Amino acid sequence: QNDDAVAAARIALAPLFKVDSNAHAAMKDKDACFKYNEQAPRFNIWMWEIDDYNLSVGRGVGGGKRGSYIGSSFRLHTVGVNESGRKFVAASRKATRLYLCLCFAAGDLAPLVAAPGYIGDERHKHARSMPDLRALAFALAQRGLVLAASNSEDSESVRRASELGYWMWVENAGLPWDELNRDGTMEYHLELRLGEEDPEEPSALIGESFLSKAKAADAQLAKVLASTRLEREFERMALNHVSSLAREGLGGIRCLKNMHADLARRVDDAERASRVRTRGGGVPAAPLAQLKTLAPIRAAVFASCVAATQSAVASFAPLEETPNYDGAQTTHDTNDALDARREVVDAALRLRADAERRAAELVRRQSHSQPPTNADEDEVANAMEVTGSLLVR
Repeated sequence: QNDDAVAAARIALAPLFKVDSNAHAAMKDKDACFKYNEQAPRFNIWMWEIDDYNLSVGRGVGGGKRGSYIGSSFRLHTVGVNESGRKFVAASRKATRLYLCLCFAAGDLAPLVAAPGYIGDERHKHARSMPDLRALAFALAQRGLVLAASNSEDSESVRRASELGYWMWVENAGLPWDELNRDGTMEYHLELRLGEEDPEEPSALIGESFLSKAKAADAQLAKVLASTRLEREFERMALNHVSSLAREGLGGIRCLKNMHADLARRVDDAERASRVRTRGGGVPAAPLAQLKTLAPIRAAVFASCVAATQSAVASFAPLEETPNYDGAQTTHDTNDALDARREVVDAALRLRADAERRAAELVRRQSHSQPPTNADEDEVANAMEVTGSLLVR
């Protein structure tokens, strides 16, 4: 099919994967971390099996529960479809596979970045029936981002891909990338092979739009793997995105300060998890791996936020003031200029608060016979000095 037909097919399937208003509200803080994409990546499977115990395909009236409600003027009293759970799982898997492949072919990478986390979350009913599709989504997201980030002729596409690459790296921090790469590659090649054998498979139905994108992505991926590991490429992509925001100066401060707050929450959660001992008295491996991954990216975001703030402060002209009739000073700066100054002050205050919180945490650790490392002490001391200088300026 041509690109227009692929885009139309993706739009037609999108209602089966829409994200409800509650999820949108919960993602508000994460949306603030994005500059080049409209919002944080989202994915949701909006499908239920309809039977005599679950009569609804929408939300219920009371408390958000599903009941015999489908719209404002229609109630479903009987159901003439006796569909087994097995058939429902097969249908939902087929629709999800097709949607993932359509997103890849259309270059809509955000759902692919979000899908592995959603499908792999055991709280969702589809998690146990789609572990292979989680791996497939991961592989398609990797290939799509590597290909988009290599498009030197489209700087906007590169910026969007780098931002999504940053998010994919942070969301999967501490996970075994070797295992994820292996499983994803296996499912990706299986998808291609099934398309060659059966014209009803997603890759065959989509046709050249999918196959040409897959061929180009594989070629670019081979170039990357010839010089580095795939996880190192995504770490590089994430750090490049952070650096690009620092170069934006005032334009990148809002995203950087929200990214720093998000990373601080992730690091705090991982540190708390690392203090929980296993049955044998050891430390869980996953939180330690997550901390090892997040520490460098948090330091890079902090440094970039400081650099962007310093650049913005240096660019500000003195406020234009004239005396009014009662001798007070009146500013003539535009609202935009004042908002920019408020943004910079807010960023400096947030960075300072985080530095003070980390300093207090070091003191707490010392009092609990958990002496911090010299590197930790140096990092916090530098943060206190830098943020103090920012506040003075």
